Amino acid sequence: MPRWIVMPLLVGVVVHSVFAIGCKVRKPPPPPTAKAHAHPDHGPHGGTLIEWGDEEYHGEFTVDHEKKETVVYILDGSATKAPNLKLEDVTEMVVVLKNVSPPARIELKPDPQRTSDRGLAFVGTHEALGQEMEFRGELSGKVKGKPYVGDFAEKADHKHAHPGKP
Repeated sequence: MPRWIVMPLLVGVVVHSVFAIGCKVRKPPPPPTAKAHAHPDHGPHGGTLIEWGDEEYHGEFTVDHEKKETVVYILDGSATKAPNLKLEDVTEMVVVLKNVSPPARIELKPDPQRTSDRGLAFVGTHEALGQEMEFRGELSGKVKGKPYVGDFAEKADHKHAHPGKP
């Protein structure tokens, strides 16, 4: 074979080999799982949802400004109903409102009358809850001794839920 044919072929093979070795095939990222936020935007009482754990449980923050009262409902992973727990399985419930000055710490007590198949109810009162505003804060508590904490932020388009009203 003439040299003028062999040399370009040889150079082409070498160049192609160098680029092929240096290139890494990148796999596309996996698609988001169906589990990610496969729940409604608001809880069954119209309140703001709070995630606990890896979607193990949810809290639902509701407020009645006139009574200066919050009712927080503990919901299951789907955020649509009460979890398969007894009211006494959930302890040390506290809401901290972070966007009031000073931050408001509200201890919540179990409320058997408001507890239903739509959530385990915990109630607390504080002067700060009388303010008409979109609250930001955190909910902490324990389920069968295991601690949970989750942040929440009411949205401007959110209508405050009033406890006791569906």
